[in-house]
Amino acid sequence: MAHVTPLLKKQSLCPEQLSNYWPVSNLSFLSKLTERVVADQFVSYLNRNDLYVPVQSAYMEFHSCETSLIRVVNDLLMSVDEGMGSLLLLLDLRAAFDTIDHAILIQRLRDGCGVS
Repeated sequence: MAHVTPLLKKQSLCPEQLSNYWPVSNLSFLSKLTERVVADQFVSYLNRNDLYVPVQSAYMEFHSCETSLIRVVNDLLMSVDEGMGSLLLLLDLRAAFDTIDHAILIQRLRDGCGVS
């Protein structure tokens, strides 16, 4: 059970349209504790089996936006030093989880990570 509160994604969006809201769930202590235990086990499993992408920074211990930015700037500077061209493509993935196909996600977790 959770208390779900709608939260407007951006102040500039129309508050009359339901798709402009995030569902924010206020979970019980037991739910949060269970989620934390499962997340810790999953991260441990991914680390133990070397399943993280080498440039993964989100949700990684000792990584932040700053470490990602340093990596990108370093890669661009190295490319310039080697006389190579560079292209930087930035994507806004804030709404990515709103459109994810859960059947495909479960299949990829099973096939790519051995999680079922």
